[in-house]
Amino acid sequence: MDPATHALIGVAISKLGGQQLSLQNPAFVGAVIGSVAPDIDIVLQKWGDYVYLNNHRGMSHSLIGLGIFSSIITLTLMLFYPQMDFLNVFFWTFLGCFFHSGMDLLNSYGVKLLWPFYNKKIAFGLIIVFDPVIFILLTLYIAFDIMSANMIFGGLICYIVLRIGMMYSIHYRVKKYFNVNWRNVNVLPSMLGVFKWHFIIRTSGGITVGEKSIFKRQIQVIEELLTIESRLLNRIMYTPIAKFFAEFTPFYHVVWNEAEKVFKFIDVRYYIKNTFLHHATAKVSDDFKVLDQKFHPYSLKRSVEIPNG
Repeated sequence: MDPATHALIGVAISKLGGQQLSLQNPAFVGAVIGSVAPDIDIVLQKWGDYVYLNNHRGMSHSLIGLGIFSSIITLTLMLFYPQMDFLNVFFWTFLGCFFHSGMDLLNSYGVKLLWPFYNKKIAFGLIIVFDPVIFILLTLYIAFDIMSANMIFGGLICYIVLRIGMMYSIHYRVKKYFNVNWRNVNVLPSMLGVFKWHFIIRTSGGITVGEKSIFKRQIQVIEELLTIESRLLNRIMYTPIAKFFAEFTPFYHVVWNEAEKVFKFIDVRYYIKNTFLHHATAKVSDDFKVLDQKFHPYSLKRSVEIPNG
């Protein structure tokens, strides 16, 4: 979720908890700082896209990381508010951090909430990165006092329930339209539309990626990707690039270019401007030794070398 909405959530939970919305109140300051603190992993961008994306929403978004951040923030605030109640400020700061990870759980990128005990991202795939409905509800509550606490909670809960209903409706329609087992269908929110959803159908023959609006009957097929032979797939699946991509996304497909001797990995979660957002490529020799492996974040024109280790 975007930083502005995260900050609004920190303000909103303070208001819901009866905290004074003032810089003189360390509990309020802690909640707001905590609500944006987990995204401090953006500093990893200094070491490049590979390091950043490989670690984004990892330790910093885990329960252990949230506890560490909350402790550091609270101890720092003691320098400016020496008379404050440490446990009270820690509680509100941790609450801000916790709601940050909680909201990030709701999109399709997910977070490693249980790191290091469970090293995979947990994602519910319900909302887009910037959700205007959530942003507007929070703004109305905080800035204009148009909505009561019960209304804001009720509105947000109803909206999430509505999103769940949308997802299952799309899932049912896609399953029925393509006549496939429901286990083979995954539905994810579109990157650019609140009421648009993407679907991924996995079969033994390949992957079908499409889009469906909740308000339109038409089902649009975006890409149909054929499964490569298992003997070819086994040649690449234990290489560093394959292991990295499998950790990076649970929804990917591998394409083999025989002429160029290149394996291409495609993250099929995000589709924008007529292409998928993230790719990786591995050029191999005639005996399938990896000669060059690159990660292509955001565009095939961007290339990041993948370490061999």
